Formats: sequence, C-alpha cells, structure tokens
Amino acid sequence: MHEIRATVARRRGENGLQPVAALDTAQTPGTGVIAINLQPAFKPHSNDRYQVNDFLKYHGATFVRNAYLGVLKRPPDQVGNDRFLAALASGELNKLDVLALLHYSDEGRQSGVKITGLSLPAFVRKLERVPLLGYLLSIVIAIARFPNLHRQLRQSEFHLMTQQETLLNHFDRAHHQAIGQVREIVADQQRTLATVRERQQQFEEFQQNTRAAIDQLGESLAPVWQRLSAIEEKAKSWSLDDLYAAFEDEFRGEREEIKKRLEVYLPLVRENGIIADVVDLGCGRGEWLELMRDAGIAAIGIDHNAVFLERCRELGLNAIEGDAIAYLQSLPANSLSLVTGFHIVEHVPFKELVLMIDEIHRTLKPGGIAILETPNPENFMVGSYTFYTDPTHRNPIPSSTLQFLLEMRGFGRTEVMKLREWKAAFIPGDSELVKRFNEYFYGAPDYAVVGWNLPPAADNV
Repeated sequence: MHEIRATVARRRGENGLQPVAALDTAQTPGTGVIAINLQPAFKPHSNDRYQVNDFLKYHGATFVRNAYLGVLKRPPDQVGNDRFLAALASGELNKLDVLALLHYSDEGRQSGVKITGLSLPAFVRKLERVPLLGYLLSIVIAIARFPNLHRQLRQSEFHLMTQQETLLNHFDRAHHQAIGQVREIVADQQRTLATVRERQQQFEEFQQNTRAAIDQLGESLAPVWQRLSAIEEKAKSWSLDDLYAAFEDEFRGEREEIKKRLEVYLPLVRENGIIADVVDLGCGRGEWLELMRDAGIAAIGIDHNAVFLERCRELGLNAIEGDAIAYLQSLPANSLSLVTGFHIVEHVPFKELVLMIDEIHRTLKPGGIAILETPNPENFMVGSYTFYTDPTHRNPIPSSTLQFLLEMRGFGRTEVMKLREWKAAFIPGDSELVKRFNEYFYGAPDYAVVGWNLPPAADNV
C-alpha cells in the first residue's frame, strides 16, 4: 500500500493531474504532490475517551501519528516516531504495545486520556514476555488466533480488491494518460494478490502442520503441566504449613507432654496383640508414631502439612504426604490392625467424616481397633472457648455423637474414654451442685471413642 501510494503520487506530480473530489486526498506542503489517503481521517475526541479499536484500525506511520495525537495530544517527535516504526516493522512490538507504552507513560498519565479495552491485552502481552510461561502462553494464544488470522487473510484479500476498485474509479475520472499507469498498478496488485494467495495456501499447510506438532507437544507436556501445577499448589500452601506448625507449637503443647498423654493408649494396643499394620491419620509432629516405634510396632503416618512431615522424617519416622481418606481408599479391605486419628475429626466436614469412618471400618481386620480422639465439649471451657483457639476447627463433636456414628457404620463394640480430668482443681464436696460444677469446669478436656471391628461370630453374640 505504501509503494502504491508513492507511485501514484510521483506519477500524478509528473503529469500534472488533479485530485478527484470523490476521494480523500491531500496536498503535501511545499511539493505540489497530490496524495491519496487510503485510511480514514482521525478525529480526536473532545471528551478524551477512546476505545482501543479507535486506534487499531490505522496502520504504519498513520497509526503512530494518530496514537500520539489521541493519547499524548501532540504529534510524534522524530525519535519516538522512528523508534516505534522500526519496532513495528521488526515485530518487536505490536500496536497494542505502542498504545500501552504511550498510555502508561508519565506524559500519558498526565494527559488524562482514557482508553477502554487496553488493560487486559496489555497485561497478556506482559505475560508473554515472562520466561517459559510467556513461551507456553504464546503457543496457546497462537493456537487461539489461528482462526482469526485466517479470517484476516480473507479480509486482506477483500481489502486489496477494494483498493483496486478505488484506484480504478479514481483514474477513470482522470486524464486518459493515467489509464496506463493504473493498469501497471493493477498488475502489481494482482501479482501481490497472487503472492498473498500463495502465502495463504502455505500458511494453511503450515497451520495444519503446526496443529499436529502442538498436539504432540501438548501430550508430551501434560505430565510437566501436572507437575508444575502440583509445585504451584505446594508453594501456595507452604506458607500456611509454616504458620500452622508454629500454631501447634504454641498451643498444642510440648512434644514430650503430648507423648505422655498418648501413653494412655499403649495398654490397649498391647492387650490386643497389635505389632504392625498401624496407620495414624493426621500424624502431625509424629508423637504417636514415635511411641509406636519405641514399642516395636510398625506404623505409618499420613499428613498434608509439609513442615510436620519434614520433622517426622528428621526423626526417622515413616510419614507420607497425602489425604487421609484417599490413602485409606487405596488400601485393600481387612488390611489394618489399628487406625488412629488424634484431633482430626473436628477438622472434617460431616459427609467426609462419615466416609472416613466407613473407610476405617472397611480397612480394619476382624478384631481391629479404631481410636478417634477429639476435644470434649462437655467441658464448658473447651466447648465455649479453647476449642475455637484453632481457626481450622469446624465444630465440637459430643462423645455420644461420635460413638453413635461408629456404631451405625458397623463397629460392633465401642467405648468412650474421658481423658485428663483436672482432679487437683476439683472443689471439695459431695453435693450434686459441686459434682456438676467439677464435671463441667474441670472434667476431661479431651475424649476418645474406641471402636472394635468385631468378627461375625462375636458380632452375633
């Protein structure tokens, strides 16, 4: 288009032809050359508000000039004009980049001009420059733009034909000497059109080959995407893992104190002859796993907190990362002797809690045991205050409720253990009021429900 415009202007100047009134023409100052404007005139908006497409319909130097006039309210300086034209010609920048650079510059902000529809494309262009992510994003955007590029090729063909008709109408009204010049230009355009069609065919072949290559690339990159997604999720949760680990250190109690509390279950384990196949759900810092190891019992812990897992591994404990329910679902039926969960049920929604109990029952061997410990809301201080110290707690669970759930989901025998009554703080006296007061305020802050997966014969009894 630039070559055609220059050729027409030169030949009109040589032959002294006058412009046709029907076309948008202008005389270059000081030269007497009549130029044909093949792009619409730009009219700055009085309210300083534009839509991004108000600029994108222009091309080349006309686009740069109109961008300066609209965004900065002045013509382009020579340095800026040359820099942007060179960047557009080389493909380093596109028109959205030029608009964004002008609009978000200091001068652009001071001008007060608003451009709707520019923020999102400019942000996407920034993402395309990010290493690796930009490359992958460019591939995705290129795939998405294939249909649009194909449509633009067809529009370019139509645009070229329209410009031919415009030039023919112009020269038909001019002197007969211009007819030969028009024919030469038309021939040039026809050759250009033939080249465009040839390039279009090549592009369609390239598009097909590229799609096949991208499909193969997508299949090969699928595992990488999954790994990157996992790493990203891990990075997001890491800071919360650190925070919760610090919270446990502050409010849960010292490690040795917790181990001492958990020793209450060791007689139960020994009486039932359990020496292996033990799973601790939500193993946390691994106090129970350490007790099991010291007692010569093989146990494995499941948790999703990376900080807790690292501490367990530093102590040589067998702890793996995972979801408690998903891990149980991966095990065969009747494969475990003991499943424990210390202060985990109060973190679980009701439907997931029922599913967890079902999976515990399914995986326990006949005669296997489940131990679920949780805060005791019958203690007023626990139920009204200390339970809510942990922001990840959902709601207190009364012992009768948890015992009922285990019985209804198949445990043939259950028992409630009230833990750590503060008898030293009991108020002396035998009256009913004193007994109730001691129970409600100094009673067991925790309890555990123990469930036995009785074999059929014992269940019938």
